[in-house]
Amino acid sequence: MTNANITQSSASMASSQNLNHPPTGLPYPGFTSDATIPMVSMPAPNHNSSSLGDLPFGLLDEDPDVAKRRALERETLLSHSYRRHLFFEIGTIVACMIGGLILNILPPLKQTHNINNIAIQYPLEKQTIPEWLAAILTVFIPFVVILATKRQRGIRPAIGLLMSVGITLFITGALKNLVGELRPDFLDRCKPSPTDPQICTGDAAEIKEGRRSFPSGHSSVAAAGTVYLSLWLATRLRVFDHSHDVPKAFRLFLAHMPVCGGLAVALTRRLDHRHHWLDIIAGFLLGSYVAFLTARVYIKGFSLVTISVAGVTSARQLHDMDRAQPPRHSLGLRRLMWTAMVASILGVSTKHGLQRSSCTRKELSNGDVIR
Repeated sequence: MTNANITQSSASMASSQNLNHPPTGLPYPGFTSDATIPMVSMPAPNHNSSSLGDLPFGLLDEDPDVAKRRALERETLLSHSYRRHLFFEIGTIVACMIGGLILNILPPLKQTHNINNIAIQYPLEKQTIPEWLAAILTVFIPFVVILATKRQRGIRPAIGLLMSVGITLFITGALKNLVGELRPDFLDRCKPSPTDPQICTGDAAEIKEGRRSFPSGHSSVAAAGTVYLSLWLATRLRVFDHSHDVPKAFRLFLAHMPVCGGLAVALTRRLDHRHHWLDIIAGFLLGSYVAFLTARVYIKGFSLVTISVAGVTSARQLHDMDRAQPPRHSLGLRRLMWTAMVASILGVSTKHGLQRSSCTRKELSNGDVIR
C-alpha cells in the first residue's frame, strides 16, 4: 500500500469518527473550523421605489401583481369611505341650515317690556348690511376663495367652512328663541297701545324679530366665516412656520384681513340700532369658537400649530405627541370662550333685573309714566 492510499484511508476514517462523535463546541456534525460557509447575497431593497413591484421578488410573500391589485382595492375602499363621509358631512350641513331656518320661524320667548327703558327706545332704521349682503361677504366669498385652490386641497376646507356656518346658524337660532332679548328699536317696532303698554299694535313680523336680539346673527355668522378663512389663510401662508423666506409681519397682515371684514359687518349692527353691545360680542365669540373647532378638523396643518414642534422631525412623532399630550393653551382658549358665553348670558339676565328695578323706582318717585 502506497503512502497516498494510507493518507486517503486515514482521512476517511477520521471523517467517519467525526460524524459519529462530533467535537464539543461545534454547531453541527461535520463542521470544522477550516470549513468555509457559502454566503448567499440578497439584493438590497430599494426604499425609493414608489410601488411594490419595484421590490425584489424574494422579499415579497406574494406575487407583485397580486400586491398591486390588493393596493388598488384598498384605495377603492378608501375612496368609497371618503364618499360616504362626504355625503354624511353635506347632510349634516343641510340639516343644520334647515334647523336654523325652522328656528327662525318659531316664535321666541316673550318677555315683558317697559316703555321707560331707554335701551329699547331707539328708532327703527334701515340696515346698512342686510342679510343677503352679509351672506355674500362672510360666506360666499370665503367659500369661493377656498375652493379656488387645487381640487384635492380645496374641497375639504370648503366643506369645513359650510360646516362652521351651519352649526353657528343652528346655535344662534336656538339661543335667540330661548333668551328672547329685546332689540334696541323694540318700542318703535311694537308701537305700544295707549291703554295698555304691554299690547303691541305694530307689524307682527317686526315685533317677533324685535324679540330676537341675543346673540347677533350677523356677528356670529360673520365670525364663523371670516375667522375660519383667516385660519385657512394662516396655514396656507405658513404663518405658524419658523421659516424666514417671507416676512412674517406681511403674512400676519394678510391672514387678519378677513377677520377685520367680519368685525366691520358686526359693528354695523350697533350703528343701525339692531343689537346691543353684549349681543354683538357674544355672537362674535360664538362664531369664532365654532370656526376654531371646525378648523381643527378640516384645515390640514392647523391641528398641529398648537403643539411645540421643537426637536420633532417626523409626522409620526407629531401624531404621538398629539395623542400623548393635548395642547394646553388650545384647551385654555376653549375654556375662555365658554366662560365668555356664560358671562354674556348672565349679563343679559342681570341687565334685565337692573333695568326693571330702576324703572320701577322712577315710576314710584315721579308718580307718572314718561312717554
